[in-house]
Amino acid sequence: MVYWGSQSGRAERLAASFARECSARLGLRVAVADLDDHDHEHLFEVRSPKLVVFVVSTFGEGDPTDNASTFCSMLKALRDTDNRQLLKDLRYAAFGLGNRNYRHYNKIVDLVDRTLQDLGARRVGTVGKADEAKGGTATDEDFLEWKESMFERLSEMFGVEERPMVYSPELNIIPANPKTNVILTREAMSNILPALMVVARTLTDSVDRRCLHLELDLSGNRSMKYQTGDHLLIWPHNSVAETQRLCQLVGLSEVERTQPVKIKSPIQGKSTGFPSPTTKETILRHYLDISGPVSRDVLRQLAVFSPTKAAQEYLLALAKDKAKFETTVSLKLLSLGKVMQLAAGDKVWNQLPFTFLLECLGKLQPRYYSIASSPSVSPFQPAITLAITRKFLEAPAQFAHFHGVASNYLLAVKRSQKSNSNQQQPLDQGPDYGPTTSKVLVQIRRSTFKLPANPQRPIVMIAAGTGVAPFRAFVQERAALASRGLPVGEAVLLFGCRSPTEDYLYADEWRDHAARLPGFEVINAFSRYGERKVYVQDKVLEVKDKIAGLLDKDAAVYICGSADMAKEVRRALIKVLKATRSWTEQEAEQYVMGEMKKAKRLQEDVWSG
Repeated sequence: MVYWGSQSGRAERLAASFARECSARLGLRVAVADLDDHDHEHLFEVRSPKLVVFVVSTFGEGDPTDNASTFCSMLKALRDTDNRQLLKDLRYAAFGLGNRNYRHYNKIVDLVDRTLQDLGARRVGTVGKADEAKGGTATDEDFLEWKESMFERLSEMFGVEERPMVYSPELNIIPANPKTNVILTREAMSNILPALMVVARTLTDSVDRRCLHLELDLSGNRSMKYQTGDHLLIWPHNSVAETQRLCQLVGLSEVERTQPVKIKSPIQGKSTGFPSPTTKETILRHYLDISGPVSRDVLRQLAVFSPTKAAQEYLLALAKDKAKFETTVSLKLLSLGKVMQLAAGDKVWNQLPFTFLLECLGKLQPRYYSIASSPSVSPFQPAITLAITRKFLEAPAQFAHFHGVASNYLLAVKRSQKSNSNQQQPLDQGPDYGPTTSKVLVQIRRSTFKLPANPQRPIVMIAAGTGVAPFRAFVQERAALASRGLPVGEAVLLFGCRSPTEDYLYADEWRDHAARLPGFEVINAFSRYGERKVYVQDKVLEVKDKIAGLLDKDAAVYICGSADMAKEVRRALIKVLKATRSWTEQEAEQYVMGEMKKAKRLQEDVWSG
């Protein structure tokens, strides 16, 4: 049995891959289940020689994913029984997904492992841990290493010999009635609703960095309400170019792309995760992650379907040589379709089943954006701040440009408001997403990144780049209270950007708040202005007396930006306390990472990269 706890879909994909290879390579009977959809009492019934495998992500500040929350609560309740023989018959294996830049690196898999052992269960193999901080396809690489070691253990454990892997589809694709109504896009659901983009303005537009301010109208969905500090999830779709690339490579004619099909699981009642009936083009455009970097393991499985011997040898060489794969594929952020073209040009991969794409590629996931507005000011029109992801890589000329899926999709929606032209846009304007409307599918996700309940408590906000977004909402919230004559505490924003003229986001608003909101101050850290580079962590040390004074008043500290930046800011806070309170390193670290975290006086909203 393989259980998964996933927020972005990656753990789900890896769990399915593990189960699929257990069946194909070892001949084992394996089931896969969402931790939230399975009866956890099942653990008490598992007897040797059965094995339970957990593939779980750590999300945010050491939290379980949404679908693993109930399971983790159950584990804690079992641990509190102090019955060290409760799960003595259980054998398990575990793999965690995390990011070493976060303080609670892989906390959830450690919780699962420690609790199961405390309850008498026996672990098979080592606990695998993926570190997303290494970048590229590092998570897949860490999983591949753990998986191969596990297969050796499983071969011994179950007394079976490994055999050559033969692809066997887990899903069935069958033609549907041509007259049937098909699903041609991602559908709105109870908690995923269409929102009209009503404001779209450019904040910065330099050669290598473009930032947008967007506002979306939720007034037609008044049940969808947000709070200051929440996230807005955007459901994007893939570009026309990436969709057409795969359609051509797998040999789909114009007719076949749009023919109605049904996608079914041979297991009665099991969800496929895809709409049905639909079309193959819809699946590629709206439901599969076809634009992201492909993993080495997928290339290994793909090789058997190569259209030529040379293409097969090329893929196997990449799959076997980690260093070559990293320089050729991973660092160049090449997608599956692009690697297929490197291997065999524009030859059609006639032997490649479409189900292989459904089963081996991850599902397209929503992108999280911190909401940059307060409902006190704009209750049904949340704002987001985003940087358009576009990279120029040292890759073959046709693959030298990499564009982030969600940000460039939103850029395309912004463009559609100004032009009804369906012609492909210039490269510097981003990929062509075809005809787009001004509506995008959105979802609200609650966050623990919240202002103090007492509005008179001082706050210190530390951000770099678009990480300033939630602090725009925080300051709006405080300003709204002050406008009603309510007292508010001091609010200091330390904002890191390149220069006062290049990417000082919302500069006019900060100046206006500084003039009108008592106790509000902006302290800038410019990294490309003046004689030396100054980052926010440098500025924290530079104004250490001010920071220390606010901490003496029980100020709450908030950090938003990259995980690397957050780590450096935490170190700076520790140095501030050492210098101003004459504490040891250990005492200062315990205060920042222990007491302040526990009291919710240090909160972080951070991301990788």
